[in-house]
Amino acid sequence: MRILMVSGGFPPKIGGVENYVYNLSRALAQRGHHVTVITYAERNASMIQRIDRRLRMEGVQVHRLNTIPTGLQRRHINSHYTRFAPSLVSRLIKEDADIVDSHSYPALHTDLVFKASRKTSTPCVIHVHGMHHVHHLHHFLAGSRELREVEVSS
Repeated sequence: MRILMVSGGFPPKIGGVENYVYNLSRALAQRGHHVTVITYAERNASMIQRIDRRLRMEGVQVHRLNTIPTGLQRRHINSHYTRFAPSLVSRLIKEDADIVDSHSYPALHTDLVFKASRKTSTPCVIHVHGMHHVHHLHHFLAGSRELREVEVSS
């Protein structure tokens, strides 16, 4: 199975979502699945090369997309979840996946993954890794519909 994971957080960034996506990707590859992770580009090039090389040897491809500054940091919104969204849309259309797995609902990239999955008729999984007070508006406006229509949410 070809599995596409999309996450705003991935090593070398440190955190719970980052570790979860990293370990899940490796475990799925060990079971024989073709796993591709799409995340945003980090600044620590030497660390990224070591991590991506190790993952490639384990059967996981990592694509790090360029980002744009959003200025949303001042508004207490996780800008790293939104700043790679513009380059994500074209990448999602190019990928030929059997299933798409998006992490960190309710982030902008999850909205884009959901919409792209509907256009390509690709099953979609949305992982909810936590809800903060700022996310309740998103859930009310768009997210609750996505969670009703998505194949799996966890």
